[in-house]
Amino acid sequence: GAIFKKSGGGFVVTSLDAASANGLLLDDLVIAMDDTPLADNTLEQFRQRVQGSPGSTVSLLVVRVDHSTNITLPPFDLVLTRRPWISDDRDHSRVSERDHSRVS
Repeated sequence: GAIFKKSGGGFVVTSLDAASANGLLLDDLVIAMDDTPLADNTLEQFRQRVQGSPGSTVSLLVVRVDHSTNITLPPFDLVLTRRPWISDDRDHSRVSERDHSRVS
């Protein structure tokens, strides 16, 4: 899974677990989901939208910075398959504007 926080016009990836070989990288900025901009979404709205039926897909528009050159790459689409939501005491399963959102 990934942990996100609100940042500017979207949501930035702040942490990824070892099982997250899904195309996201740390510091990626997700600016749209299923062709809908995220700039006006709260963290809770983002979490609710990104979670869905396990096995369904979600299309994310991602902005990535190449840290070796410090160049912002053009936005690209990344289609992910949703996995079951798993929560334990360490997860941020309840979020607020200042918290992170965990997406599996």
